Amino acid sequence: MPLPERATWLIRLAAGDLAGARAILEAQAAPPRLAAYLAHQAVELALKGSIVSDGSEPPWTHDLAGLAALAPERVRSRLTIERLGAFESVRVMGRYPSSDAELIDRPLAARLLDDAASMVETVSVAIDVPADAREAL
Repeated sequence: MPLPERATWLIRLAAGDLAGARAILEAQAAPPRLAAYLAHQAVELALKGSIVSDGSEPPWTHDLAGLAALAPERVRSRLTIERLGAFESVRVMGRYPSSDAELIDRPLAARLLDDAASMVETVSVAIDVPADAREAL
């Protein structure tokens, strides 16, 4: 797959994860920790898409700050490490909470989802993903 198409494909995957996160939040029986995990995944995919758009192969990692450091300057200048840091704290808890104290509540998951959607859109615009690929965001 050519690089521009692969970058767009990764953004589409991110949009799908955002849609999945929204569906989980709407399902009252579903744990909101899963929505938070998918929000993290969406940001991760968008950052990997930005790396691909610059002609590089993204590493196999879930570290958002590390991925942001590898992203093109036009992406890095639009994101802050503080915004990414909120996702790092829920990445592991979202999948493997060690106690009820680590469970993610619905309001936090909703805030993360909103922030993830904003970041995916920011990355998409910065790397010139076609508008039709961004529609699902």
